[in-house]
Amino acid sequence: MANRAVDWYLALPPDEAARWGARNGHAKSYYVAERWEESEAAFLSMDEERPDTRDVVGFLGVLAARRGDREEALRRSERVAELGSPYEYGRGIYWQACIAAQLGDHERRISLLLEAYSQGRAMDVGHHSDMDLEPLHDDPRYQELVRPKG
Repeated sequence: MANRAVDWYLALPPDEAARWGARNGHAKSYYVAERWEESEAAFLSMDEERPDTRDVVGFLGVLAARRGDREEALRRSERVAELGSPYEYGRGIYWQACIAAQLGDHERRISLLLEAYSQGRAMDVGHHSDMDLEPLHDDPRYQELVRPKG
């Protein structure tokens, strides 16, 4: 399905494909298709245009972690924290947790995830399907966190 989404974005007329929303969707479709290099190139292009876009910085941090560039991943993690606002409900910290998960920072990833939820990050089905959190699935603390209560 993700590759079909990539193809759909590639078939857009140039003026439509150039819009920020389409570029964002296209970059994300590459990401979900695990086409890391293409996704990173798309997000880097967006980052050049709008370097203060938290989700772009977050994706670039996770992509750096996925390719083993710890220094760049940590730099992006710090940057995503700087872009926070009082009403983001843990969104920047969630990105930091995703980056830490991909880096294998066991202690940090759980504490960041808990912090994101304490700041209002929605605890819904999304965290079960977030591919960036897959390294946490075998962690007993994560399993306890996502276990239904009651």
